[in-house]
Amino acid sequence: SYPWSSMFLAVSHLLLEFSVAFLLFLTCGAAFALELSPAIDLRADNLASPSLGVSGQPILRFSFPSGVATRGMNVSLVSFRMVVTPDGANKAVWDSGDIAVGQATDPANGFQVGVPLRACTAYRWVAQYTCNGSTGTSTSPPAMGQFNTGVGQESDWRGAAWLGNGHGEFKVTLPSLGGATVHRATAYVASPGGSVMLVDGEVVGDDPVGMAPWVDWVASMHHRVINFTQYVNGRSETPTLVFAAGCGAWCPTTAPTWLHSHRPIHTPGGSLPVLRVLIVLEDTQGTELAVVVSGGGGWSSRVGVVVSSSSWTGSTMDFGLTPEEGWVSPAQLVPFDTVQLDIPKANSVLGVPPITIDYEGISAARAYPVSESSTTPQSIVYEFPRMVVGVVSLASGSWSSSVSGGRIAIEFCEVLEDVATGKCVRQGGYTQNGTVDTYMLPKHSGVGGFNLTTRFSWRGFQYAIVTASSGASFRGSLNDLRAHWVGADIESTADISFEGDGAALFTDINAMVHLGMLSNLVTGIPTDCPTREKHGWLGDALDASGAVMFNFWSPGLYSLFLAQVTAAQTTEGFVPVVVPCHGGVDSVQRDISWTAGYALVAARALAFYGGIPTGNDLVSNLHKWVSFELANKTGAIPTSSSYGDLASPRGLHQDQLAAGQVAAAANFVLVVEALRDIATLSGDTVGANSLQQLLTEQQLAFHKAFWSDAQGCYFNGNNKTIQTVNAAAIAALASAPSLAPYLERAGTALIHNLAGNDYALTVGAVGVRWLLKALSVQGDEGHDAAIRTVMRTDFPGWGYWLANNASTCWESWTTELLAQDDHYHGSRNHGWLCGAVGEWFYSELAGVSPTILDAGFRIAHVAPHISQTLGPSAVNVTLRTARGLLLVAWARQPDGKGLHFTLSLPMTQKAILELPLMTMSQTNVIIQESSQTIWDGVHLRPTSGLSNVTFHQTGTNRAILRAGLESGDYYFQVVPQASFLAQVKASADNISLGR
Repeated sequence: SYPWSSMFLAVSHLLLEFSVAFLLFLTCGAAFALELSPAIDLRADNLASPSLGVSGQPILRFSFPSGVATRGMNVSLVSFRMVVTPDGANKAVWDSGDIAVGQATDPANGFQVGVPLRACTAYRWVAQYTCNGSTGTSTSPPAMGQFNTGVGQESDWRGAAWLGNGHGEFKVTLPSLGGATVHRATAYVASPGGSVMLVDGEVVGDDPVGMAPWVDWVASMHHRVINFTQYVNGRSETPTLVFAAGCGAWCPTTAPTWLHSHRPIHTPGGSLPVLRVLIVLEDTQGTELAVVVSGGGGWSSRVGVVVSSSSWTGSTMDFGLTPEEGWVSPAQLVPFDTVQLDIPKANSVLGVPPITIDYEGISAARAYPVSESSTTPQSIVYEFPRMVVGVVSLASGSWSSSVSGGRIAIEFCEVLEDVATGKCVRQGGYTQNGTVDTYMLPKHSGVGGFNLTTRFSWRGFQYAIVTASSGASFRGSLNDLRAHWVGADIESTADISFEGDGAALFTDINAMVHLGMLSNLVTGIPTDCPTREKHGWLGDALDASGAVMFNFWSPGLYSLFLAQVTAAQTTEGFVPVVVPCHGGVDSVQRDISWTAGYALVAARALAFYGGIPTGNDLVSNLHKWVSFELANKTGAIPTSSSYGDLASPRGLHQDQLAAGQVAAAANFVLVVEALRDIATLSGDTVGANSLQQLLTEQQLAFHKAFWSDAQGCYFNGNNKTIQTVNAAAIAALASAPSLAPYLERAGTALIHNLAGNDYALTVGAVGVRWLLKALSVQGDEGHDAAIRTVMRTDFPGWGYWLANNASTCWESWTTELLAQDDHYHGSRNHGWLCGAVGEWFYSELAGVSPTILDAGFRIAHVAPHISQTLGPSAVNVTLRTARGLLLVAWARQPDGKGLHFTLSLPMTQKAILELPLMTMSQTNVIIQESSQTIWDGVHLRPTSGLSNVTFHQTGTNRAILRAGLESGDYYFQVVPQASFLAQVKASADNISLGR
C-alpha cells in the first residue's frame, strides 16, 4: 500500500543500516581492522575572517563519508588528523596530530593551519580519521586536497605595476631557462573588471570570458591564480603571454543612465581597464626559476580586441585586429596615485568559487529567419530550450565578410513580442537599443576562420537574434550558434523528489527554482537578476538565501557578499539596500526589509555552514546597524520602508506599499532574535540577555502597533494586505509565548483569506518570504492551504509561470508584457519571488532545517509537515550538509493513517525529530523503529540512538513524537493500532493454518 520507490528506499536503508552497523562494530569494538572509506568534501577556505583576506593560515575542513556512524557508537573513539605539505616537497609544514572528535573538535567546523604559510605557493593536504576499539584500530585511507595561498600582502606582488591607461591587452615573452624543466608555472592576475590569459594565442584556464567577481574593488580586490605549466615545457621557443583586461561591471559610460542610481560609477583616474600580473616559474623542489612582474622589462601593450564592454547594453569586439597589430612598448602604466586601492586587502580568497564556462555549450531548439520589412537585413532567431546565463559563440566557417569592417550584431532577449518577426521584448531601461553584442570582422571568405564570442561580461537570454550587415554574412544553420553557461563553479548539494498528487508540478517548480537560483550566482555574489539590473540587492539576497543554501555549497559566496555590505556600511551604522553601492538614490534609501538581509543572511549562513564569523567585526557591525535603526525610529519599533511589499500581483502595488512598515518591523524583530542566538552561541550571556530584553520589547511593540481585536488578526487598515501582514507577524512573534493565542487567530485569518481568495497570492517579494511556512505551522488546515497555494496554476503563482513556459523565476507574478503590469518589461529570470517555495520544499515538506544555536548543522531539526490527503504522497531528500550526507524520506498510507519515515545522519550530526502520527493520537498508534516496536500505545520501549522521547498533542486526535537522535540510520513505521493488531492476528492465523 506504499509507493514502491519509497518502499525500496526504506528497505535499502535497513540493509545499509545492518551491514554498516555490523562492520563498524567490528571496526570500533573488536580486534578486527576493516578498511574504512576516505574522508569526503575536503575544503580549504578563510571564511572565519570577516575581511576575507588570506592570512596565510587557511581553515581546513572535511566530512565523514556515509556509513561511518552507527547508533550508540562512542564518537570519542574516533580521531582525525590533517597534514599540510608544499606541492613537490616531502616534508610537511604542519601536522595537526591526532585530534579526538568532540563537539568543539569536529572536522566539519574546520581547523586553522597552525603556522603561517608562504604566499603564492601551492600546497597539498591530507585528511585521515581513525576508529579506535578496545582491542584494535582502523584508519581510513588518506584523502587528498590542494589549495594555493595566492597573494596575501602588497609585498607579495614583488613590485608588479598596474597596467592600463587606455590599453586593455598586455604582452610579455618569458625568459629563457636554459633547458630547465618547469614543474609549476603560475600567473597571479588582479583586475577589477576581469582578465583573460593567452599563451601563443590560446586561452588558458576555465574562463575564456574572463569575468571578475562583482565586488567593491576599492575595498577588496580578488585575483585569479592560473596554472599554465603545460604551455611552458617542450617548446623550441619560450612562449609569449598576453593578458587582456576588461572593465566588467565598472564601465560608467556604457550602462543605461537609470542604472547609475545604484551602481558604482566612479573610476579611479578614469583608467579602467587596469591589471597587474605576477608570474612565478618553479622546479620540482619549489625553487623559483624565474619571476616576471607587470611593468618590468619586455612588456608591451595595445588597446586590444575589446572596443567596449558592458554587462548591460552589450559589447563591441574588433576581430579585424590581427595578433601583431597595435603594440607599443613599454606597456602603459597606471600612475599609482590614480588607482585608489586599499592594497592590504588586494588579495585572493580561498573558498570563493571561481567563474567558469561550459565549453561544450547548449544547442538551440530551433533557428529561423525573420525580417521586419523588405528594407531591413534578414536576421536569424535562435531559440534555446531554457533560459541561459552567459555568452554565445559563432562557429568558425559560419561567417564571412566581403570587406574589412563587416558587422554581425546579436541581440539578446528573454521573450519575443512577436515570434514571426523576431521582435524582442526589451526590458525597462533598454527599450531603445536593447542588449546587443557587435562583432567587427576582418575580410574573410568564410573558409576556416575562428569562433566569435565576447569577453568580460555576460547576458541572460532565451533568444539570440543574429543580424549581418556592412558586407558581412552569416550562414544561420542550427549549429552555427551555441550558448555557453558562464558563472560561479558552485557545487549542487541537494536532491529532492516527489511522488503522488502534484509530484510533476512540484518537480517542475523545484527545477525552475534551482535554475533561477543558479542564474543569480553568476558573479560570485547573489544578484537580483542576470539580465536587467545584475545587482546585489540585499532584499533579493535574503529572499533567495534559504533555497540557495539548501541547493548549493555557498559559504564563500555569502562571505564575499557580506564583505561587500560591511565595506558599504557607514560609521553611523547605515547600510545601503544594494551592494556594491557608491552613489545615487539607492545609496541613501532606507528599507529594513532589504537591509535586514545583512544580519539575516549572515545568521542563515552560520546555521548552515558554521563558517561565518560570530565574534568579531561582522557581529559588531550588525549591532551597529541595529543601533542605527533604533536611533532613527519614529515610534516604538523601527518601521522604515521605501518599497513596501514590492512585486505584489497586478493592481495591488499601492496597497502593498502600506504593508511595508509592518514587514520592516517584522524583519527588525527577526534580526534582534538572530543576534540573540549568535550571542548565546558564542557564550556571551550578558549580550544574549540584553538582546532577549530588546526582543521582548520589540515583539510587544509590534503586537500593540498592528493587532486588531475588531479584525481578529494583525491588520494595517487594508484588507488586501492580510497575507503579508499576518505572515510577517507569525514569523516575528513565534518565539513570544505570551502572544501564542493571538498568533493562532492570525493563522486562522490567514487560512481563511487564502481560501476566500481561491488560494491566490496577494503577497510580493517580502511577504512571500514567510507565507508558506506561516501556513504550514498552523497544523493540518494550514499546511493543506500551503499545498493548495503551491499547486495553483492560475494567476498569480508559480504554476502560472510554468503554464507560460517559464524555465526560471520571474520578477513579477505577471507576464510583464502589459503596461499596467507590475514591473512592466521586467526580467523573466529573477530570484526574489521563488526562493521561499524552493526553501519550503526542504524545510516544511521534508522538514529539514538548521538553527543558529546548532551552527553548521550540528543538530538537524527534522519536522516534516505531511498532509493526510493533499499533495505528494512521498518525498525523498538527499542533502549534503557541512557534516556530510543527510537523507530524509517519507511515504504516507493512501488513507493518510500511516507513515513510513527514513532518516540517515552522518558522523557528528545529531537530530531533533518531530514525527507526525498522522490522524492518530499516541493512544491508538503503534510505532516501530527498524522493525522493533518502541511504542505500543501505552508503553515506551527504549532503543539505541533515541533519547528524550515525548509526545505532544497538535490538535484533536493528532500528535507528534519528539525525540533526540544520535548519528546513524533510522527507519520508523507509524501504523494505526487496529490495523497493526489485525495484521498480527492474520499472521497468527496463517501460522496456525500452516500457510
